[in-house]
Amino acid sequence: IGSFGDPQKLSYTLVKVGPLILTGLSVAIAFRAGLFNIGAAGQLAIGAMAAGMVAFATPPRPGWLLVPLMVIASARAGAIWGALVGILKAWRGAHEVVTTIMLNWIAFYFTDFLIQGPYKSLNLPNQTDSLPTQATLPLISSFYNQTLGTFLPQIANPTSYFVDVSFFAALVALVFYWFITRRTAFGYEIRVIGQNPKAAAYAGISIKRNIILTMALAGAFAGLAGAFRLMGQSPYQLIANVFSSDPAGFDAIGVALLGRTTAVGVLLSSLLFGGLRQGSSYM
Repeated sequence: IGSFGDPQKLSYTLVKVGPLILTGLSVAIAFRAGLFNIGAAGQLAIGAMAAGMVAFATPPRPGWLLVPLMVIASARAGAIWGALVGILKAWRGAHEVVTTIMLNWIAFYFTDFLIQGPYKSLNLPNQTDSLPTQATLPLISSFYNQTLGTFLPQIANPTSYFVDVSFFAALVALVFYWFITRRTAFGYEIRVIGQNPKAAAYAGISIKRNIILTMALAGAFAGLAGAFRLMGQSPYQLIANVFSSDPAGFDAIGVALLGRTTAVGVLLSSLLFGGLRQGSSYM
């Protein structure tokens, strides 16, 4: 049976699609303001590290509190990392392509230092311990079993469907992105800035403020991608030297461009890129 007719194989693709949606939104919203966010990979790394630091903090917290704290921490950390780019652009005119690439490598090396240093596992080299159970997200199939009944009863092992519930959070992020860009004054302002900065300044739109806010929101999207990947996918741990080779941050550029920076476009192009990434592992 082909992958389009096999729910299990489709779940493997959706594992790739979730982070691509969020990093794609990160790049797309920056493009809306005429900015080139090449830093989604570094923002993803910082977001994942922030979520892990919250999970490993003492004393241990129950899951209903710990998971939201990890999500908030990852979004804030990614937003700060993105806002640095916006501040440098607004304050000194530093080109965002250069600063995002530089901050990517700072993020990679900084997270590697933390993983191999303060948060290093006592039993395993170059990685942290696995997250506590209450800090992980359930697979969609397991969640379905626990709430609605039996997921695909003809399948002996529903836990082999690897996509987790964070995929739904990525879909919610798409709706949020659509609302921000199409139904708010902020979305209108960044579109004007991206199309004609001189006209935006003449109309009284604060270009510097919107550049900083746009890059902060872009970083928040990518930071969430890092947290959800860490919390939703086995082995639920941070591993050194992985973020620098993670393609999601750079594939996001193609996702955003192919999707023409629209919510529906990002979704469809994420499905395409996710399928290509998953399929390439078998080729």
